[in-house]
Amino acid sequence: MLYAEDDRDIAELFSIDFKESGYDVNWAKDGPQALELYQKEAPDIIVLDIVLPEMNGYEVANEIRKRDLLTPILLMSAIPDDEAELKCVQSNANCIMRNKKLDKGLYAIMENLIKKYPVNRGSKFSITADTWLDMDNNILHSAGCSEKISFRDKNLLLILLRNKSIPMKREVLESEVWGDKDRTREESLYKSLSLLRKIMANDKNIELQTKRNSDIVLIVR
Repeated sequence: MLYAEDDRDIAELFSIDFKESGYDVNWAKDGPQALELYQKEAPDIIVLDIVLPEMNGYEVANEIRKRDLLTPILLMSAIPDDEAELKCVQSNANCIMRNKKLDKGLYAIMENLIKKYPVNRGSKFSITADTWLDMDNNILHSAGCSEKISFRDKNLLLILLRNKSIPMKREVLESEVWGDKDRTREESLYKSLSLLRKIMANDKNIELQTKRNSDIVLIVR
């Protein structure tokens, strides 16, 4: 795991407890070092303090998400912030904890994230028994159908997979994949969803739904 915390006393306390709980810990004391260690170590989970020198936890998470949409990221902070959840979503982190406590709740969240978002280091990223994504070549294989998809199609699929069974706002998906300044993002989202539905149509364990309120949700059984 990658653990970023600028307070040495807290970092030592948490690192010892993480190690005693079976985690291999790489500690970073600031944002840039966290990015450096991430690139070297390829962790199974990333735990970031929000208040870090040079780059805060949101910024580190956002940088990691530009190249990695899979590794689970947990943000932690003991400082009140009314917009913390929104900033967490914008940085594409998986979860945020409003405290710094070594308790069963923390480990339960970490274990759930690792189980829910297992890091697949090879080219093949399995979605179901019949559907998988060739990460290197951007080819989606599903129940006898294989088709090359664009980088943005892949990012959209991975965001939906990271939020399985959770309704996602169209505007959020459009912004995350195409950016706020892309005037064609609504049309692009429609085309990407249509393509993904077509490729995965024969896998009965996958359902890409559009809710009445325009939310998008990916169901994987």
